[in-house]
Amino acid sequence: MRNHIGRHILCAFRDVEDTLSLKEGMQIGVNPCGWCGREGCKVQLSSNNNISSSCSYHYTKIMYAKAAQYSKTSPCTNVPIHCPICPEGFSGQPRTIWKYNAPAHFAAEHVPMESDELPDIPSHFIVETFITSKEEKDMGISQEATQDYRDTYQIPGTDGIEEMKKRERAESAVSTISTQPPIKSV
Repeated sequence: MRNHIGRHILCAFRDVEDTLSLKEGMQIGVNPCGWCGREGCKVQLSSNNNISSSCSYHYTKIMYAKAAQYSKTSPCTNVPIHCPICPEGFSGQPRTIWKYNAPAHFAAEHVPMESDELPDIPSHFIVETFITSKEEKDMGISQEATQDYRDTYQIPGTDGIEEMKKRERAESAVSTISTQPPIKSV
């Protein structure tokens, strides 16, 4: 169901014709549930990648790490993720959003009304929410629609994401090194 709905969500967000039919009267929401595509379902990702959801289509046996990885047989990587900018909720957990909803979430929740500029987005989050053109193609989105979407919203291509990954690994290595206690000579 997540793969099927993922395709509907990408088609709606890329403004391309959806060749798969939705149930009569159903529309993909502005902040759609990754299980059913509708508005209003609650989802929470715990720190150990367990997912709780109010959606009746919630698949409780999902293997999170596998679902978050692209494969030819299961191309959809739309999984619940934590927003790094939202404050923690009552549970002490960061706010959970669906990966495919991240751009709309940032526009709705983190762009000041008087500005069209996004706040600084952590590079690890840009990498985490990146959807490859291969994934989009296998989900039924044309390369032209993918490029148009990226151009419109200034989303970097694969080369830009790979550079961010390298920079993030280097920053992680530096912060790990700098937090190590000094070695005492005996």
